[in-house]
Parts: sequence; C-alpha cells; structure tokens
Amino acid sequence: MQQNFSTIESELLLLVPAFARMTNYKKQFGIEVVSLYKRSFMILFISIIIFFFYSCSVTVRNKVKNPNENFDTCRTFYDIKSHKNQHLFVKGRIQKYIPGSLTTETEKMVSGWEIVLRDSVSLSLIPKGKEIKIEQFENREVFIFALVYYGNITTSNAGLDMTGYRIDAEIISFAPGGSLDTLHTYGELLTHPNQEAYIIGKIIEYVPPHDSSKLGDEKIWDWELITADNYSVPLTAKNNSLDMNIYIDKRVILKAYIVSGIIFGRENTANMVGTRIDAEEISLLNEPEPLSKINFDLSEFREDGSRERIKGDIEYIHYEFCVPADEEKLKEVGSIDSTAAVYKKSKGRSGCSDNEWLVIGSSHQQGFKKVILKLAALSYIRRINETFWE
Repeated sequence: MQQNFSTIESELLLLVPAFARMTNYKKQFGIEVVSLYKRSFMILFISIIIFFFYSCSVTVRNKVKNPNENFDTCRTFYDIKSHKNQHLFVKGRIQKYIPGSLTTETEKMVSGWEIVLRDSVSLSLIPKGKEIKIEQFENREVFIFALVYYGNITTSNAGLDMTGYRIDAEIISFAPGGSLDTLHTYGELLTHPNQEAYIIGKIIEYVPPHDSSKLGDEKIWDWELITADNYSVPLTAKNNSLDMNIYIDKRVILKAYIVSGIIFGRENTANMVGTRIDAEEISLLNEPEPLSKINFDLSEFREDGSRERIKGDIEYIHYEFCVPADEEKLKEVGSIDSTAAVYKKSKGRSGCSDNEWLVIGSSHQQGFKKVILKLAALSYIRRINETFWE
C-alpha cells in the first residue's frame, strides 16, 4: 500500500514542474497554453479519482485478509447455524476425514478434512487460501477465519447432492493460549500417547470386572472417564487436591496427562498395558443445547416431518445417530422414536465406534420436531445426521 501510494504521489508531483514550464513558455514566447493547462488539470483530476478507488479497494481487501474483532467467533454447531453464508471465526480441532462412514460415491464428493467443534459436531473443511498448508494443523486446536457455506457441499459432478454446512477457510492459525489439544474420543487419546491434553467426558466410579484375571477383582483405580464414543478409560487424580468424587456421573473437561504403556504395576510383575488418564485440573462442562446436535436445518421441516425445498416437491428424510451398545439405552430411544431401527454392525455416516450401535429413523411421523429434539436431549447421543442412501 505504501509503495503504491508513493508511486502515485511521485506521478502527481511531476505535474508541478510542468505547470512552471508552461508559465515560462507563456512569458518567453507568448505561446497559448490554455489547452495545456486544461490537459494537465484533467490528468490531475483522473489521477485523484484512480487513487481514491485504489484506496477503497485496498481497504476492502484488507478487511478480508486481516479480519478484526467485529466478526463473531463460533465454537458449536448451534453457533454455526445462525451464521449461514457469513464470514466469521471458527474455533475447533482439525482432523482428516475418515473414509468408510459414507457411501462410495458420496465419499468422492466431500472434502478430505474436517473441523471438530466443541459439541463434537464435525463439519467439512476446505482451505481456500493457496498458502495454507493444512497438514501442519492436523489434530490441533485452531482459529479459522472462514466463510460458513450452506448449500450443496459435494465436490464432484457425480450427480448426488448433499446439502449442509461447510467451512471455507481463508486463514488458519493455532489457537492462542497453547498447544494443548482438546480430545473427545478414545481414538483421539490414542493419537496423543504420553502427552498433555484437554479431555472431555463423563466420570464414573470404577467397578472391578471380577473376570478371574489377576487384577480383575482389585479396585486398581477409583474412576473411569467415558469418552464421546463410549469407551471407558482408567482415570486417576495426579493432583491430590482434586476431589473427583463430586464429579461422578457428570460431564467434565480435564487437563490431564495421557499415560500410554504400563498403566498398572511394573515390568516383570503383574501389570496392565493400555491407556490411562492422569487428571491435573477439572471443571464441569455445560451440556450442549439439543438443537446444536442436529446436523441439518430443522426449520425446513413441518411437524409431520416433511419439507418442501422446491415448490410442490414434498420429501421426507432419514436420519441417523450412534447410541452406546446397551439394550436399556436402545429401549429408551425406541420409547421416544417409533421409527428407530438399530444396525448393530454398521458404522454409518456418523462413524459409530465398536462400542456403539447405529440407529436410523424417519422424519415421516407426526410430531417429528418434538421427537428429534427429545432424542438430541439424551446425553449419550452426540449428534444426529441426515442419512444419504446410495
């Protein structure tokens, strides 16, 4: 900007000696220079106009490339849905998209990257800036300046449409305040062996399995943390001042050290190998709003579960979510949603873990909106996605 201004300024200053020379010509030779004056004033006027429009365009570009505090910061899917097709900041963790949860054709149409928000919702992420090297941000907490795109989020011409939200990143930077990642699932714990991290989950009391193993009858630790994908991970208090018992059956966020290797006993003795969480700090975590777990636009639907995106074209959808592999919880889901069907060996688009079952329901039912919100209010359902069939 400074360099361009200097160039324009120097060009304007060249006009000054031109005026002086024209005045001298008039005095010395009696030459009529009115037309030259007019021409010079025209050049000066055009130069000022060009400089004005150039300054305005630079201001607009800088506003996009250097966004300021006037833009909102979104941390949850609920925040995202209120900013359709707007620029804003997004805070979350970047990860690679894991293939296998979508149909073969659909997988070809989505981005290879996702951003995981605070409420565990994953959204497709596309780096728009050519200078962005997204690989360096994998599994890291970041701030992104982006356009929240809502519409067809496919990336090919395969003929299949997927309507939803996508984050079009223009600037990515590591989240200020530190290098600690925020983890939600057991799979994420495995990618951070012997490291510190923030971990979100539910604390329960440890009950020995009594499975006749050497350590099966002993209470070798007092607590476990249930991760978002329904794994139970041994939990201890590294800081003796932490009163973990007051957090039993509550969702918390821990600052902790993830032990990988021998988690009980010593080498050459009876021991247990695996993953353990050693808590350093703990605080309660507010439950996400039920609406924030629903990964499609509920406002498009009528109470009978139909929607009409194109006039006269009435349609119903199927939706899916994961539940813990527990018959009692499945029974609870069935009491809320009469259309719910369980698929115990499928992972679905939602990517259910080995400790979860896939459930698919239909919007074709009376009181659909009330049903879906009741499902989303269940603490063990982390998100509800629209199902796309082949």
